[in-house]
Amino acid sequence: MKTYIIKRLIQGVGVCLVISMISFFLLFLNTGLARSKEVHDMCRQADIGVWCGGMFETGVGRAVQVALAGLPNFTYPNDISASARYYPRDIVDPEFALNPDGTISVRQAPGLGVEVNQKIIDSYTTAREVIRV
Repeated sequence: MKTYIIKRLIQGVGVCLVISMISFFLLFLNTGLARSKEVHDMCRQADIGVWCGGMFETGVGRAVQVALAGLPNFTYPNDISASARYYPRDIVDPEFALNPDGTISVRQAPGLGVEVNQKIIDSYTTAREVIRV
């Protein structure tokens, strides 16, 4: 059903609306990166460029955005910020930083290209509860 809705939007509405709606679908109707790539591919086939943007993600979410935005049909400027814009120290290593031209490089390491830094998470943790089942 979700794929049908996205295909109908691509076929039946203006390009600007589709571009705006892609982030909605990726965020609220999607089930992960594979599904996001499927939307990317459908838009590419319809010759509709897409973009990716976020808000206050930690480095884990930002790594997902950067990986997705590295696909070839992300032809519009993406709204992905450096780690330091929102956090004094992000929870991943390496942190994301802007290149001199304002871009963020797609990581080449396996997976999302970052590692969660448990020491940083511990430093931000204010309470912890263990529930055993």
